[in-house]
Amino acid sequence: MAELRARAEARYYPPIRARIADDAPALEILRDTLVGHGRWCAANQNVAVLALTGPANKPSTTANSGVVAFITLVKDIMVLGQQQGVIRKDEDAGNMALFLLGAHAQTIRHMLATDSFQDAKLKYVLRLLIEGMGGRSIPTKAAAVRRARTSSKSKRRT
Repeated sequence: MAELRARAEARYYPPIRARIADDAPALEILRDTLVGHGRWCAANQNVAVLALTGPANKPSTTANSGVVAFITLVKDIMVLGQQQGVIRKDEDAGNMALFLLGAHAQTIRHMLATDSFQDAKLKYVLRLLIEGMGGRSIPTKAAAVRRARTSSKSKRRT
């Protein structure tokens, strides 16, 4: 399994890393990376199922045989997105990458189990997740109350 993962990483990661280094749009890199990963999983279902449902002692997020792990790659894309202002900066990029990849893995597992892998479905799920990690944070109840007060004060003045 480690050998298969290392070969896939050696083939697919360098072009992604080059796009990160070139400061390409982070959301495009993220979409392309995760859809590409989904396609790879669909084409290599037996290995993908093992990788997505394997034991808890999965590889760490540190370098593995000179090749950086997938979680670190996605985290680095998230950091780029934060620098570009398209991914929220008030949360840790590593935590958001873990959340994103957890949902991504569940989506892939479902698609493989139901034999229903489609790029469009995966892109839809990714869009929903990414929008939740966008530059704006979810308004709190207190912020909504302040906006309502400000709005009613302006209406009274006019």
